[in-house]
Amino acid sequence: MKNNSIIGTHIRERRRALGMTQEQLAEKLFVSNKAVSKWETGESNPDTALLLKISEVLQISSDDLFGIEERKKISKSLYNSTLKFAVRITFLVILAVIFSVGFLFFLISTLLALDKSMVVSAVGDASMQWLIIVLSSVLALVSLAVSVWLIVVIVKQCKKHETIRRAQAYVCWGDGYRCFSDLQKETQKQLLKEFRKKNIALFVLVICCLLLELIGFIIYAFGFETGHIIQIINRIFISTLLIVLLSKEKKFFLEKKIYM
Repeated sequence: MKNNSIIGTHIRERRRALGMTQEQLAEKLFVSNKAVSKWETGESNPDTALLLKISEVLQISSDDLFGIEERKKISKSLYNSTLKFAVRITFLVILAVIFSVGFLFFLISTLLALDKSMVVSAVGDASMQWLIIVLSSVLALVSLAVSVWLIVVIVKQCKKHETIRRAQAYVCWGDGYRCFSDLQKETQKQLLKEFRKKNIALFVLVICCLLLELIGFIIYAFGFETGHIIQIINRIFISTLLIVLLSKEKKFFLEKKIYM
């Protein structure tokens, strides 16, 4: 039995009111005729990324396109997808940081290995110097390549999620919403400057933590276990700071009715 969709019904009614065929609507939305047919018969709902485009093409407001109950369901679905996206991006960022640190570690190892006297005195075999240099260089290059690839993946994921974020703002806030990316560059700069000014202490602490991370890494690279302990404690602290900053950022922009 087909599940009647409120959105599908509204799409069909509005399309007919505009004297538009399913083929014409599909062409404007860059989807197949079959997809439009399924929306209107209630077999499926439009992809969340298409919601804003549909409202523009059909010249219909969010209140007319969504019923109250349907709006709640879509909002919940969009929230879940955003949550999954955040977890996925966090995981990718952690991997990128790990491989970036690995790159720095193997790079320093290579530079240290170039000091022949240091290696020979420590290992007692000059041939081992070249083996260490080659292995460290290869691992450094691999770590760098993986880091760059992860950064590219993160950027692509963020761009892809932008359309979903717009749809979420449209569904949750209606026609009067504002997305941060839609604002003028000057307005964006002013808002970010205001946010940084209000939370200057937190930003200073984050910078200090980043410097401490570098110091801990250098100490550990020279064989002192204290450096590793510093890094562990510092990472816990900086993670807490970032969570606080993100929550403050969300609150700051929501108070100004801007969706980040």
